[in-house]
Amino acid sequence: LRRTQLRGKRAISGWKLSGSFPKATGSALSGTVKGMKTHSLEGLNGDLYGHASNHRLGRPHQPTWSQGATMKLHHVALVCRSRENADRFFGGILGLKKIKTSELQEMLSEQLFGVTRGCEMILYGNDAFAIEVFVDSLTPDKIAPFLHLCLEVADREEFLGRCYAADLEVNQVQKGDSLVVFVQDYDGNLYEIKELPR
Repeated sequence: LRRTQLRGKRAISGWKLSGSFPKATGSALSGTVKGMKTHSLEGLNGDLYGHASNHRLGRPHQPTWSQGATMKLHHVALVCRSRENADRFFGGILGLKKIKTSELQEMLSEQLFGVTRGCEMILYGNDAFAIEVFVDSLTPDKIAPFLHLCLEVADREEFLGRCYAADLEVNQVQKGDSLVVFVQDYDGNLYEIKELPR
């Protein structure tokens, strides 16, 4: 992870995801940044797409479709107020594996996110995706409106049964001929729940 300082203004050089994730515990997690272990991210010397010459000339490079087609989601990041909440939802309800835990140091937290405190980080995942959880007890009660993840499950009714049993808030809204379902975790994060195509 490379960070560039430009005359008092923060600028972060382009990142490129490398490797596959996750095949084995910690297999795609490598490197350290000021005390925090990071994922396999390789810094580029140019703009977001690695085109330094165009960037210097003030002509940002426009990505082609072929570049977008090779992109895939590495992980998403969410916030929980406690480790117990995170384990109950991501491990217990979603059934994700806890891959690793680490500490986000205060200085790096301020540099990256403008937050002047550190926190614990927990990475959960399966063969399809990963969720990076920032454990921060000072997070507001309501995270943000509209923001949500959409998950596809094999059996939506069975999944919702587990949510009800765990005393999670479930919101079901009829929209035409379809039913839109949202689940809220213990920290206010929203998840739209769809069923995998049969």
